[in-house]
Amino acid sequence: MTREKSKHFVRILDLTNIQKLITDFMINQGIDMENCKMTTPYDWGIVEKKGKHYLLCSEGVGNGKALESNKAEIQWYKHTFDSDGKLIAFDIRPHASTKFYFGDFSGEGAITPEHITLDKFIRHFGDRLDSNYIIWDRFLSGKSNRV
Repeated sequence: MTREKSKHFVRILDLTNIQKLITDFMINQGIDMENCKMTTPYDWGIVEKKGKHYLLCSEGVGNGKALESNKAEIQWYKHTFDSDGKLIAFDIRPHASTKFYFGDFSGEGAITPEHITLDKFIRHFGDRLDSNYIIWDRFLSGKSNRV
């Protein structure tokens, strides 16, 4: 499916500081983190509709609840790297999750000035992702009230 260019923009999140906090938290909990770090397998961004903000990942997954009054969750996975920095192992289940209101992202400096259109942010790989794009585009355009 060829996507039309979206008129909606996604503000990209930089989760570097939060990633360090999660990794340090795991170390403080006694989890072996040698050659490991906590990661999320997706890029994350914020979209806006009528002054409300919504979290979604690069697969077009998000709960469609405004971050001003509802926390959204990002899950973190433990990845292990060799001495050259090459990924050698990863867990298939999350080890931690973080929940955020919109203001929490601002406080962590995570919202970057970088933004891209929705059609470019949600990656292209099959019908499921294209369907997720259509659902978000309709929601942000006011053609649907839910994600």
